[in-house]
Amino acid sequence: MNVANILTLLRLALAPVFAWLLYTSQWLPAFVAFLIAIITDMMDGYLARRLHEETAIGKFLDPLADKIFFMSAMIVLMVKYALPGYYLLALTRDIVVGLGAFWVIAKTKERKALEFPASLWGKATTTAQAVTIGAILLPFFGIQVTHRVTDFFVLVTFILSIISIGHYATACIKKGYI
Repeated sequence: MNVANILTLLRLALAPVFAWLLYTSQWLPAFVAFLIAIITDMMDGYLARRLHEETAIGKFLDPLADKIFFMSAMIVLMVKYALPGYYLLALTRDIVVGLGAFWVIAKTKERKALEFPASLWGKATTTAQAVTIGAILLPFFGIQVTHRVTDFFVLVTFILSIISIGHYATACIKKGYI
């Protein structure tokens, strides 16, 4: 187990903690958990590359941790705080890519089929998701953010999601999975 994988596992373990803190309106601890998750997301891949410790499990767990973290946070925020249903658009890529991954595994019968290098569009979408959740959290700290601002971030995240989905679909086509 290397440092990068430990950071990824920490982020994965933080997902239910963050969701619970949001659900119970514990804003400061939730914000700290959010920051730790963002920092570990930035550091795990960097350290893996820098220390030449990239692993297959790390390449699998890192995007999984992102998906679980952001999906659980957005679902709790939508359910508990009555965010509009269209905020699910911010999770479009995670839902579509997740379903696509299951389809590719079912079709090819091998998990190795899912080994795609991280893309700029995927990283941009993850960053946009983090900014969107951050913007949604700001009012709980007394910082007023209008729905137009959060709606804008949801729209940007959705657009980046569509581009990212297209990028992954193209990669699947090139590898003969579609």
